[in-house]
Amino acid sequence: MDITILEALMAEIEPYTAAQVVCKKALMDAGCESIDTTYSTDCKKTVAKAAINILKKMLVLSSDSQGKSSQSFNIEGLKKRIKALCAENGLDADEILEISSITDGSMYW
Repeated sequence: MDITILEALMAEIEPYTAAQVVCKKALMDAGCESIDTTYSTDCKKTVAKAAINILKKMLVLSSDSQGKSSQSFNIEGLKKRIKALCAENGLDADEILEISSITDGSMYW
């Protein structure tokens, strides 16, 4: 059974859901030229990068509700999933999950 790279991405972010347009954009941002491409191991890292980008956006939410459906997010669970995707694909989880801090610049006054 063949699946498209878009379907592979949607499977990768399960049990979380994202709008199809969000998934398409994440794939394009990760370097995918066609979402209708048949998924293969050659696409695995691209799909992982796209999944990480989607899951990172969910870290700032505690829940999401659209129409008749809603979902809650377990922040620690999301971080573990992102770390697992990074480990499977040779990506640096610390760099991806790094939270930048904002300073007031008072040290320069």
